[in-house]
This record gives sequence, C-alpha cells and structure tokens, in this order.
Amino acid sequence: MCTAYTLSSGESLLVFETGKGMLDPSREFLAATHRRRVEEAKRQFDAPRPIVPDAETFVDRVPNLLATFPALIGVPAALLDKSERSRDVVDRAIRKLGPDRMLEPDMFSALMAYLGEVIRGLTHGSWTIESPKAAEHVPRIVDANGVAYLPSRLAKELLEHGPRASSRAFVAGTVFALAPTAVDPPRSANG
Repeated sequence: MCTAYTLSSGESLLVFETGKGMLDPSREFLAATHRRRVEEAKRQFDAPRPIVPDAETFVDRVPNLLATFPALIGVPAALLDKSERSRDVVDRAIRKLGPDRMLEPDMFSALMAYLGEVIRGLTHGSWTIESPKAAEHVPRIVDANGVAYLPSRLAKELLEHGPRASSRAFVAGTVFALAPTAVDPPRSANG
C-alpha cells in the first residue's frame, strides 16, 4: 500500500500509491505507530457489538422504532407511508447520512423496523424471532407459506454499496426473489 524509505537524516518517509507522502521522525517511531494502529484495529473486533441490540425484544419495539425513524433521518413522518415512493425518501437519507450512520445500532434498528414493515405489508407476513443459536436472535418476517424474510440483510446492502445502497432495491430483491406474487402498490402518475 506504500513504500517506506529511511533518509540519511534518520527520518522515515512513507510514499503512498497516490504519490502523497508522510514524514516520520524515525524508523522506530514509524514502527511504533504501526504497531499501535494494529493493536487499535484488533481491539475494535475483540468485543463486537450487535448491530441490532436486544434483538430478542425487537418485535415488541417495532412500534417505537417506527415512531423514532422519521426524526432520525430528518424527514416528516407523513413521507414514510410504506409506499414505494417512501423508499426513495429512505434512499435519499442513506445518501445524505452515509452507510456508517445507517449502520449505527439505533439507526439500523429503526431502519430495519421500517423496511421490515414494508416487507410485512407486501407479503402479508408477521414478525417473529428466530434463534438459530441460544445466544443469537434474528428478527424476521414470515409469510403464510412459511417463507422467511430477513430485514437485517440490509446491513450487507449498506456495506457493499455504501451511499449508493438502495432500500427500494433491497425490498424488491428480498420480496420478489422469495415471493414473486407479492405486489407493491402501483405508483401514481406523479411518481
């Protein structure tokens, strides 16, 4: 990712792929800084926090999460009517706030509740909690045919596509891939 040079003065020069560089007082300082950064990065993964805190109670919290979501993304509640058009509002929020903010537990829980409710409406399903392991709880929507939809997979969309992530594409891909007979309300002539 970069090349390190030791100068005759004892300083270390890092030259990055972009052509930009960084000058450190010594090779030892450079090595110590690198070791510290590696340790900091390791600590970030030592105690991962769940993306959906208290997942076992998520279903009970859906109404409160839905109530907080408009304020979290800075839009009037009336714009979030679970229509296809409302997903454009969510997509604008993703672009504006960025995927890092959307993946913070408070925001992601509310976003997942909102899009889960959209999926629930399209599939006529209901919320459940799956516990594949004793310590793991996964909120999901299950339709009348037993097909399970995982709104938490939105995290993958956000991680892979960043600010270009699309709630519209996520819902369509989730619902229509598993239940092709689900129908989204038709869009009006205005959009």
